[in-house]
Amino acid sequence: MEFLRVISIIMVVVIHVAAPIFYKNINILGNRFILVDILDSFSRVSVPIFLFISGRYLVGKKERIKDFYKKRMKRIGPAFIFFTIIYAFLNYYMFRDINRLIKDIFKGDTYYQMWYLYMITVLYLVTPAIWFFRDKGKRYLNIISIISLSIGIIQCFLKIEVLWCFQFSYYIGYYILGYTLKDIKIIKLKRYICFLGYFLLSIVTAYLTYKTCNTNYKLCFFNYLSPFTILASILFYITFKDVNIKYNKFINFISKESFGIYLIHPLILYVIDKYIIINNIFFNISFRFILCFLISLIIIFFTKIVLNLKKSLIF
Repeated sequence: MEFLRVISIIMVVVIHVAAPIFYKNINILGNRFILVDILDSFSRVSVPIFLFISGRYLVGKKERIKDFYKKRMKRIGPAFIFFTIIYAFLNYYMFRDINRLIKDIFKGDTYYQMWYLYMITVLYLVTPAIWFFRDKGKRYLNIISIISLSIGIIQCFLKIEVLWCFQFSYYIGYYILGYTLKDIKIIKLKRYICFLGYFLLSIVTAYLTYKTCNTNYKLCFFNYLSPFTILASILFYITFKDVNIKYNKFINFISKESFGIYLIHPLILYVIDKYIIINNIFFNISFRFILCFLISLIIIFFTKIVLNLKKSLIF
């Protein structure tokens, strides 16, 4: 799972680094837009992969509900409170609108990456209910996954806005599939075929995003719940879920602190973008990505030293 965590967090940061360029050029559809469109499309599997990983381990757990909640909330609770406050202040600093801030808090959208923290928290809360269906057989879990992702696809194209506490229902399919797909074994040739499928689906996502930018389906194919992203994520997960590579300490550190990087990097990126302007798109994306990623790692590293933390900063 280390490989999947590292690749996924790299993809998440790439998405957020490329986002300003994407939206700035969305009505121009020139070479700049095409480049970030392709980068984004290949990175769309990142969030689903994180959900697969969580589901792989948590859906299969067997422990008392009280103990499960205690462990999860002990690990995610402080992060939830701390980063909600930090990004609420940043939200207000940017927009100076208290009404908008209150609305964004209720939407689970104090800042653009925070929706995931709200969503995964609710998934943790409903996990014991998932155990009930797990004990009855994987068939029930597969049915729930299909229903969940189907509703997600409908939401993706109809663009229905719901409170954050209900968003988990769209993503529970990914969470469960992380568990139900974990025992699938494939030979090396099929692994290459799965990766080719991911590659082709990402190309399709980029093409359809480009073609629909000026239609009512604008950005629908960029959604984590678009049918092409769902299929690409499943194929990517199957391709790499059992890959065992001996990593150095640096890679292991990135893997363990991936969720911490997820939560802190938007703040770092905000500061970088205030003071650094690079016109060349290749240098812009690569420099901002490297700087943002390294500063996030450095902050986490020294925070752990100062607080004398033995475990990962968040999980």
